[in-house]
Formats: sequence, C-alpha cells, structure tokens
Amino acid sequence: MAGKMYVGDVGTVIYVDCGVSIATATDVRLKIKKPDRTEHEWVGVIYNDRFVKYVVIAGDFDQKGKYYLQAHVQTPTWVGSGETTTFTVYDEYK
Repeated sequence: MAGKMYVGDVGTVIYVDCGVSIATATDVRLKIKKPDRTEHEWVGVIYNDRFVKYVVIAGDFDQKGKYYLQAHVQTPTWVGSGETTTFTVYDEYK
C-alpha cells in the first residue's frame, strides 16, 4: 500500500509479506477488523511466493479510521495467521 487510502477507494493493491514461502498454500486470506470492530475476510492470491496480494473492491473501504489486518494462510502442512498490522482509511479531502 502506498500513500493515503480513502473511503470509497477501489483498486488499491495490498501486499502482505509473509516472510516465508507460501507457494504451496491452498488458501490465502486477509483477516480484517474495520473501525466499527466488525470482522471480515478478503480472499487474496499468492504473489512472488511469499506475499498475499489483494485488490480492494467496492465496499471494502466503507469506513474511515483504523483497520487491523492479518494474513491467514493454509498450506498442506500448516494453517495459521501472521502478525497484525494496521492502516488508516481517511475521509475524502483529508
């Protein structure tokens, strides 16, 4: 993610570095907690063997404030989540 993100943005690309190869993963997701504390899962794809890539769609950035993000990956031998990180989504013109 580069630069500020705004409510209503679509097409923003999010990359999450898992720190190890996830090339054999059968399921890659981003677990999201929005500012209103609701939890969501966004289905990602594997990018360059160790990243989860997700492209924001309409409705993903529907609230201003702090979002919590955590990669969740399933491989044939392991299922688990990565470290939690945060990012902020702003109102337009901020």
